[in-house]
Amino acid sequence: MYKQRPEKDKLFRLVLKGEQAALMDILEGERHELFDYLMRMTGQVTRSIESVDEVFSSLTRETIATLGSYGELKVCIFATARRFNADIWNADISILVNAALSNDKARHADVIEVKVNNPKSALKADAAFRSLGGQQREAVLLSVITGFELAEISEITDQPIREVEQLISQGLVLLKQELGANTDVVEFMREHLVMHPRPVRSSQMTLNLSQLMQGIRTKPVGIWSPMRLTLIGVVLALLVAWLVYPAAFTRMADAWRPAPVASEK
Repeated sequence: MYKQRPEKDKLFRLVLKGEQAALMDILEGERHELFDYLMRMTGQVTRSIESVDEVFSSLTRETIATLGSYGELKVCIFATARRFNADIWNADISILVNAALSNDKARHADVIEVKVNNPKSALKADAAFRSLGGQQREAVLLSVITGFELAEISEITDQPIREVEQLISQGLVLLKQELGANTDVVEFMREHLVMHPRPVRSSQMTLNLSQLMQGIRTKPVGIWSPMRLTLIGVVLALLVAWLVYPAAFTRMADAWRPAPVASEK
């Protein structure tokens, strides 16, 4: 689940140039990770599915145009999803079972299958992670698994960076108690914590990307835009000409003034 960002940064630069396929690639790549985040914090499948669609539908070209990087877009997506589910956040998910690790395949026939390389270790990682309290669970998930920086987690969760650091440390200590003192907790969780499988019906994008991408490069560029500079230059040139050659402007005004109408006697 842990991902490096350079490739996504390249894609985001293409998005800012107006390339629709690049935005599709980015958002489709975020769909599964965002769904897993919501599942691990709310425990509700239907709510998580709907929230992913709501978050993507809430994106506008104006919003995207104000973002400077892929990282900022990712923070925006996760923070929005969190706000949409504030009423059920930090739910107790200790008794829930990840469908990817369930033996009841018939019960979960409507989900996209997730490959599990080591089921025993995956079950161990999942159970340990579910034992964490909500705040520690979220902090570890966002930092260790999803790969957010401390400042980004602080922005998503609206918590001070120092508190985020404490929550991560607490979570890792609790995980080490569950997994064993000799376990490299970070590596173990990155390797074996399996994402919740997405329901089949949520695998397609619900965005009108053509509409979203229209004008994505037309964000305001401030008072010094080329058009405004040209207009200012014309006005200044006319002002200087009037100051230097006032007589010329007087003759022009006389030329444009209508001729007087002769009065009838």
